[in-house]
Amino acid sequence: MPSSDVAQVLLLGRQLVLQSKRLLLASNERRFRVREGEGLREAGERLRGEVDGAQSAYRSALVKLGSPSTPGYWPAAYSHLIERADHLSGRLKSAAADTPHAGRYEIAVEVELLDELIDEWRDSLRTSILEATA
Repeated sequence: MPSSDVAQVLLLGRQLVLQSKRLLLASNERRFRVREGEGLREAGERLRGEVDGAQSAYRSALVKLGSPSTPGYWPAAYSHLIERADHLSGRLKSAAADTPHAGRYEIAVEVELLDELIDEWRDSLRTSILEATA
């Protein structure tokens, strides 16, 4: 694990990339409202994907390099956990289609339990965000 100073610089770098992507997207959306065009619409879609990727990278870095006392750590940790669990739930649902009937039931039960956990984590995320903004 990098030293505390290096971790802070890495986190700041990820945060700056995210902010830059958000600013580019906002600028693109303003231009699109003024003069619609296929090129601007496509650029907006591409930028939305880049913002999502930068947000995910920042959250990942914050969870790996930050500490629970770092501002934004808990919302990032819950978001990262939810993102990973959603991915796992999707994979389990896809695998169920190729599974014999008895196995499908077991997978369905596991997916249902996982989805309930995800809902609880989303509630915890909302709570941690509200606490952070209060």
